[in-house]
Amino acid sequence: MAARKPAPKARDDEKDQILKLRMRRALWAQGYHCPVRVDLSHFEFKETGRLDRMSITDIDVLGIRFDPDLRRRVVVADCKSGAESGPNRMFWLSGIMRFFGADEGFFVKPSVNRHARPLASKLDIRVVDDKALEVLENGVNAESIKVRVGDKEADDFFIDNWGIKVPSGEAPTEGQIRVKSVFHYVQFMYWVMDEYRNIANIIDRFHHIKNDIDPFNVSHKILGYVGLQRLTLSILNMASVVYSRDVNELDRQIKLYFFGGTFFLRERERTVELLNNLFGSENDVMSLEPSYFGELSEITNRLIKNSSPSSKLLLHSDAVIYSFIVGGSDVKADMGNEYSLESIILLRRIADFFVKSAEMPPEMFHELSVL
Repeated sequence: MAARKPAPKARDDEKDQILKLRMRRALWAQGYHCPVRVDLSHFEFKETGRLDRMSITDIDVLGIRFDPDLRRRVVVADCKSGAESGPNRMFWLSGIMRFFGADEGFFVKPSVNRHARPLASKLDIRVVDDKALEVLENGVNAESIKVRVGDKEADDFFIDNWGIKVPSGEAPTEGQIRVKSVFHYVQFMYWVMDEYRNIANIIDRFHHIKNDIDPFNVSHKILGYVGLQRLTLSILNMASVVYSRDVNELDRQIKLYFFGGTFFLRERERTVELLNNLFGSENDVMSLEPSYFGELSEITNRLIKNSSPSSKLLLHSDAVIYSFIVGGSDVKADMGNEYSLESIILLRRIADFFVKSAEMPPEMFHELSVL
C-alpha cells in the first residue's frame, strides 16, 4: 500500500497570518524564539501496529526565552482576526498555558469586546487589540528588526518548502517516507514528548535518515536547521534544569535529567547490569549511556558556564535560517547589537555535535562555518 502523503503546513487566512507575524516579531524583539503554528496532537497505536495521529489544536505563536542565567520563560499567543468569541478563546488559551507551563498568554484580536477584558486579567492573559499591538510594537522597537521573522514572503517560503515533494500520481520512495517521519517528529511529536526524551529522539531520528537527507535540497536544509533548533532548545532546557539544581554536581545532574530522574536511571542501570551479566563479557559490555553522552555533557557544561551567550542561541539560529535559507542579507548586519560571536561559536559546537552524533553529511550546517 502506498504511504499517505505528508500533510503540508497549513496556510493561514492572510489576516490571521499577518497578526501572527506581527506578534512574533514583537516577541522576538524581546528575546523570544517564536515557532508559529505549533501543532498539538494525540498519538495512539492501532491494532495494525501503525502510529496514528489525531490533531487536537495548534498554537498560533509560542514564545520561548532564556534569561542570561538560563531561567526559561514561555508565552503563548492566540491571534484571531475573525468573529470568534473572546471568552471562549480565553478559556482555551488558559488551558494551553497550563499545558506548556506558560508564564503569560496573549489574546490578539483587532477588536475585543469590553465584557471579555475582566476575564482576561483573571486568567493571566493580556488582551492585545489593534491599538495595543501598535503600542507594543513601538515600545519594543519592532520595526527595527531586520531578521525576517515577521515577513509574510519569508513565512510563505518556509511553508512552501516544508515537507517532502511527491509528484502527482507517484508514490513516495522509501527514503522519502523516512524523511517524512522526521518532518512529522519535529512538527508534531516533539511538543508532546516528555522533554527529557527529546535529545535522544532527535539524534536517533536524524541518524535514521543520514543517507536520505540532502544538504543541497532546500526542504531538507530547512528540516536540518529546524532539527538543530529543536535539539538546541532541548539542550538549553536540560542546562536550565541542571543549573537550577546543583552546579557542584553538574555531571550527575545531567545524567539524572537525561534518563528521566533517579527512579528511571536506577531502573535502566539494573537492566543494563542484568543484560551484561547474561550476555556480556569483559570485552563486550553494554553501556548505559549512548556513545555521544560524554560530548553532550561537555556541551551542557559549556552552556552553563557561558550562560549569557547561551541564552541567545535560538535567536542566532533564527537569523541563520532567515539569512541563508529563506533569503536575507547578513546575519551580523541583521542582528545588529544583538549579534554575539560567542553565541555563534556555541551554535557551531552544537551543530558539529549533531552532525557527528547523527552521522549526517558534513555540509548540513556549512553556513555556520562562514560566520
